Amino acid sequence: MIVLAFVALIAVLALLDFINVNWGWKGDWRWPFLRDLVTTLREFDRFHDYAYETLDKFKMDHVTWKLGFYDVLVVTNPEDVKHLLKDNWKNYVVAQGLRGDALEDLLGNGIFHADGHHWFVQRKHASREFSANIFRTFMTLEFVEQTNKLASLIRRQEGNVIDLHGLFFRLTLDAFGKIAFGLEFGGLDGNPIPFAAAFDRAQELSAQRIAQKPPFWWKMQRLLRVPGGEGEMRQCLTVINQFVTKLVADRRKAPELASKEDLLSKLMMASEADKEIDPNERDRYLRDMTINFIIAGRDTTACALSWFFYEMTKNPQVEKKLVEELDLVLEGKPISFDTLAECQYLTACLSETLRLHPSVPFNPKTAVEADVFPCGARIAKGSSVAYLPYCMGRMKSIWGEDAQEFRPERWLSGENGSFVREDQCKFTAFQAGPRVCLGLDMAMLEMKVVVGTILPQFTFELLEEPHYRVGLVLQMRDGLKLRVRNRKKQS
Repeated sequence: MIVLAFVALIAVLALLDFINVNWGWKGDWRWPFLRDLVTTLREFDRFHDYAYETLDKFKMDHVTWKLGFYDVLVVTNPEDVKHLLKDNWKNYVVAQGLRGDALEDLLGNGIFHADGHHWFVQRKHASREFSANIFRTFMTLEFVEQTNKLASLIRRQEGNVIDLHGLFFRLTLDAFGKIAFGLEFGGLDGNPIPFAAAFDRAQELSAQRIAQKPPFWWKMQRLLRVPGGEGEMRQCLTVINQFVTKLVADRRKAPELASKEDLLSKLMMASEADKEIDPNERDRYLRDMTINFIIAGRDTTACALSWFFYEMTKNPQVEKKLVEELDLVLEGKPISFDTLAECQYLTACLSETLRLHPSVPFNPKTAVEADVFPCGARIAKGSSVAYLPYCMGRMKSIWGEDAQEFRPERWLSGENGSFVREDQCKFTAFQAGPRVCLGLDMAMLEMKVVVGTILPQFTFELLEEPHYRVGLVLQMRDGLKLRVRNRKKQS
């Protein structure tokens, strides 16, 4: 009898919960207790498209996803994003809640995962270096050198099929390794880089923690050292931590540290002089900053370049117009920061790529205190809220009826064809407000160097449609398979 009574009670509670969570809800049925978690698991491999389709189908600009008993408010209206990232930004933190728990092992107190004092100190040190003209000159030279190496590699593969996505990840790691750490990774030379594979997998497993598993579940698996996802995560973190620990230790031993131009050396000098940093925490501080900057300097740019070249294969008229601009502006001139600044259509094409394929497609935060958004949505203290750059870039309510089309002209003024920036809370690829991306100019510079070097030399034929991998960044799951040919031989 007791068992029957218990089963009956559970059945009644399940029915009541089913009615409660589905009353007035327009989307897929929510399961009792699990709610949207079942749908999230089912649609995980195409989660960003599923989120957009749900918002578009029911004409919603905000929605609350119920992952079991964890609520995540999703906002897409630029006014709500402005409230989140600018007007009331101090109320929304990244190191707590679903995101904070899931990413702490990997990102630590790095700049993308820090709040308050930790964030301020890192932002202060990094912004000083990114704004220095000598650092910008150093970056340009390194980008040109590594991109020329990539062009030589592609030239040797003329007529063959290449994975451009994989090559871009090697390119950006090589370039950023030299700029940030003074290291020669040799990825474009074919050297194996175990750290990179571990880093990619750790990001994917971190995303699964957020979207697929209630926190108590993966934390219990981690505590009990259960084989599988959390066991693999532990192995990846071991590889990552060993790599970064050795990197910092080797750099500290380097002679004439003050004369080094790489970012890590400059940050080490700044951290040594900063009285606000606990000397006992200095190595951890440098470890966390290093990991976070690798995501910024390698992953986001490689993803954006991959989706850019994909769009070129799908839009030959855009490609033709862009090549004409590059030939006109760059003919007889070395690629430099100043010459690339003249390429207005190139800037428009890169911005259009990031509109449709933002490198960070999903960005969650946690409310410190209860709040009300301009749309009227309420969020409780300690609850999660996210804005979705991937969905926002496709929404007709934001970009017009042609939102799904790749049309760089939307970024150009009608009078003289010059590039016009959009509001950061509408075009959220680089965040907005006090946390706006420090590496924006660096990323655009590297992409312009790569496109300005590669596109005038080669044409690419798409062999299979790429699909994204759900993770912290918008990687291509199986790469970007293209047949490469010499452009000059075809003209």
